[in-house]
Amino acid sequence: MPLSAVSRRSPLQARGLVDVGVSVHLPTTGGAGASAQCWALTLTRLRPHIRELGLAGDDTLDDALDCLADPAFFDLSFATAVAWGRAPG
Repeated sequence: MPLSAVSRRSPLQARGLVDVGVSVHLPTTGGAGASAQCWALTLTRLRPHIRELGLAGDDTLDDALDCLADPAFFDLSFATAVAWGRAPG
């Protein structure tokens, strides 16, 4: 299958930019490290709102907090993507 069958021009190229590039970062969280502690604080702070909206119950939130405190637990965190390009000429 030719690459053109599965790829497409980026939105930046479609706008006429050249020297287009992209960088993606997909960090992990867990291991009871700083990122896991940040997520634990976030869940703890948002817990009443999460419960009020029916997004998760106490058992699920407790399980998540237990995982984040476990040094053996790792998961993927938020991905960030940065794209760039320049006007020709």
